[in-house]
Amino acid sequence: MKITGQLQLDSLLENFDALDRDFVFKVDEYEIETTDYEYIFVKVDVYVDLDYEGDVRDYNVDVEVYPEYFGSDEDGGELELELDADELVSLEKEIHQQISWKIKA
Repeated sequence: MKITGQLQLDSLLENFDALDRDFVFKVDEYEIETTDYEYIFVKVDVYVDLDYEGDVRDYNVDVEVYPEYFGSDEDGGELELELDADELVSLEKEIHQQISWKIKA
């Protein structure tokens, strides 16, 4: 299945504000909500290497989206659903791209 809402990545991306030193961010199960109240879980591993002036010299971003996600049925009950392979790749690429842009900004 595919999620119907847009990812709300603000709280995840806030972790990369104002980098002023080498930075490591690792989390095994980060919850991301969509605009349609769906919830996906991701594993994120980020390393940022800054030079002496605070500019990004190198960085690495690894993102893994777990196939299980949660949504709601018509009555508001919770549904456990599974993302298809194409959707997993698409979500991983989108999250990776957003983190990369935030680091380079």
